[in-house]
Amino acid sequence: MLLQLLKLQSKGSFFFIAFILGIFLSLGFDPFNVPFTSLVIVGLFFKLNDKFYLIYQKSYKGFFSIGLAFGFGFFISSTYWISNALIVYGGLISYFLPLTIIALPLVLSLFYGAMQILNCFLWDKTNAKIFYFAASWTIFEILRSFLFTGLPWNLISYSWSWSVNFIQILSVVGPFGLGLISVLLSSAIFSIKFKFEEMIICGLGFLILIIIFIYGNQRIMSYDLANISDEEIRIV
Repeated sequence: MLLQLLKLQSKGSFFFIAFILGIFLSLGFDPFNVPFTSLVIVGLFFKLNDKFYLIYQKSYKGFFSIGLAFGFGFFISSTYWISNALIVYGGLISYFLPLTIIALPLVLSLFYGAMQILNCFLWDKTNAKIFYFAASWTIFEILRSFLFTGLPWNLISYSWSWSVNFIQILSVVGPFGLGLISVLLSSAIFSIKFKFEEMIICGLGFLILIIIFIYGNQRIMSYDLANISDEEIRIV
């Protein structure tokens, strides 16, 4: 359905699809943890940008609006749980519900809007946009994590928490490194076209994904359990 909508030419259709993609991205995070959701959704978002660029070229307002719609859809569907505290225990402060349900996701989505402005500046018809897209995504996740005391919720690397094997790479690259790799792989895989260069890039994306899995599996298998004590530990 989404791929059919991509054939539409109006800007409104792009904003709507971006919003829907943002909502679906939340399925890759707790409590859903649907495997490979982020890999697919980020790749579709990359294709959405490319399609928009082919029609409207460097429309900064358009790119920003797409990012804003995507971010709003993502955060409104993944941070809704904050309002639970206001509903159950809030009392008089339950009047602040609109701030947690609407205002907070809207503010956080500005990071995706700003990211899209950078993407618009860098976007072109070459495959270099794969690296630009991954780099800009990572830069703005870092900014969101540290600016104004930081709010590093639902970084793209968290969407791999469903797999113990895949997240082992965190020991080498950390959460932002895994985020960079994730977006890079998504963009590479979804850049596939019936051209030799794009097919090679897509194949490399799948190859790196397999290597990460093998590394994680080997790290788990080689973990030494001999020195683990019998003492019970409670984490509060």
